Amino acid sequence: MGYGRAEVQSEQFLPSSGMNHTYYESSGLSLNNYRSYTNSINNSRNFSVEPQLTYTKSLWKGQLTALLGGAWQQRKSEMPIYVTTSGYSSDNMIGVAGTATNVTAFNGSSEYKYASVFARLNYNIMGRYIVNVNFRRDGSSRFGSNNKFGNFGSVAGAWIFTEEDFMQGLSALSFGKLRVSYGEIGSDAIGDYGYAATYSSSTYGNGNTALTTTRIANPNYQWQVRRKFDVAMDLGFFNERVSISPAYYRNVTDNQLINSVLSPQAGFTSFQANLPATVVNHGFEVMLNTTNILKKDFTWETSFNISVNRNELKSFPDIENSSYYNTYEVGRPLSAYYLLHYLGVDENVISQFEDVNGDEMISTYLAASGAGDRVYNGSTAPKYYGGLQNTLKYKGFNLSFLFQFVKQDALKLISSTSSSPGYPYGIVNYQEDEYNDYLAEGHIVSSSYDNTFNNYINSDNMLTDASFIRLKNVNLSYNFNAGLLKKIGLQNASVYVQGQNLLTFTKYKGFDPETRGLALPPLRTVTIGTQLTF
Repeated sequence: MGYGRAEVQSEQFLPSSGMNHTYYESSGLSLNNYRSYTNSINNSRNFSVEPQLTYTKSLWKGQLTALLGGAWQQRKSEMPIYVTTSGYSSDNMIGVAGTATNVTAFNGSSEYKYASVFARLNYNIMGRYIVNVNFRRDGSSRFGSNNKFGNFGSVAGAWIFTEEDFMQGLSALSFGKLRVSYGEIGSDAIGDYGYAATYSSSTYGNGNTALTTTRIANPNYQWQVRRKFDVAMDLGFFNERVSISPAYYRNVTDNQLINSVLSPQAGFTSFQANLPATVVNHGFEVMLNTTNILKKDFTWETSFNISVNRNELKSFPDIENSSYYNTYEVGRPLSAYYLLHYLGVDENVISQFEDVNGDEMISTYLAASGAGDRVYNGSTAPKYYGGLQNTLKYKGFNLSFLFQFVKQDALKLISSTSSSPGYPYGIVNYQEDEYNDYLAEGHIVSSSYDNTFNNYINSDNMLTDASFIRLKNVNLSYNFNAGLLKKIGLQNASVYVQGQNLLTFTKYKGFDPETRGLALPPLRTVTIGTQLTF
């Protein structure tokens, strides 16, 4: 069991020396009303109990292990309790009790409770055949009274086939294991009290008190469920000098916990609910480790991995009557590029786009909904990615470096506040390369607003290759001779140089191919240090 408590108290002072005197004086505002002091307290406590009972028994040609356990957790957070005071006559009076003319106070709290019982059976037969069965029942205070509890479980098996008699003659294959598993997992990764209607207090008129609804109730949403299937093989060759582990997984998720969109006419724009859709994530991953050189003073090891992952909206009943009809398309990834198909320019140098739905106008709604012309142009997720790491050791020297590689597409860098050629305020907020491409198509900057540019930047002509190879990490260190260190009273001593994001090879013209857009790229850092043990 465990108990933890955290207490945070903070003070904030706003004197007149931190204000723009010219602004307040020109506006006829008194500085006395804006000097302020805020005192806030934020406390939280957490209590958990996790009892477990394990039973082991030899059974037939194997060993049976049973586990029975439970978990109970309570976490209470006192939302910031703060008091803000203002209206001080001078800076040196800020925070002094009784000298303020305005006082505003706020407090609140939230509580989360979780309870679970679980059991596990593991049976290992002759160190060759392994079966594992799990069951658990979870309860969470984040769900309404109708669906607080959920039942989940899994079953897994493994076969170490190199322990079989018929495999003993294979000297090259030193280890082989086949493993498979299937299970259901529940998630309550949402905020507290989403099932309840909530209100906030406000005033109207001359100090009249009123309550305003801030959230609509939904006691019927339930646990999000993910069904996971995995199959993998672990192979070792030449006494583990070479090992490879290919794996395939398929995860099916339904009852996704989301803020479901509502029409504002209902009084709310969203409410907590389960998305009535099925999403499939599946992929193939391979890990390869090799010991290339193994000598007394020199070793060289290599690790390589590659992953190919796919996402698909498998089903969405009645999607055509939902608010997501223009957001998702059944059979496509949840996160995808839906773009207009660019056809070039006509004789009047005006951009042309494919009229997919045949209504003789270009619309940015999804073509799948029948209301627009944007069509699927691939997933925003990488097509594949991986890494290659090498580790070399020579006496006291250690050198390791990791290359990261990603195959992906991205949209060319365009700000959400882009202005178009010919717009009165000029050409700003979008990358020069995109403007040059626009002109290269034959467009002419006119004195009037060119509204075809908005369609142009939402077309497949903006899709570009954002693949890259990056030298992600480099670590060089030296460990000093232990015999020499003992003479000066040290047990261990080393110096090191570490670097991150040192080099990037890409054709992408934006800020960074990893963040793809206007987000801050990963920082390039170099660290030099030493470690001494006395």
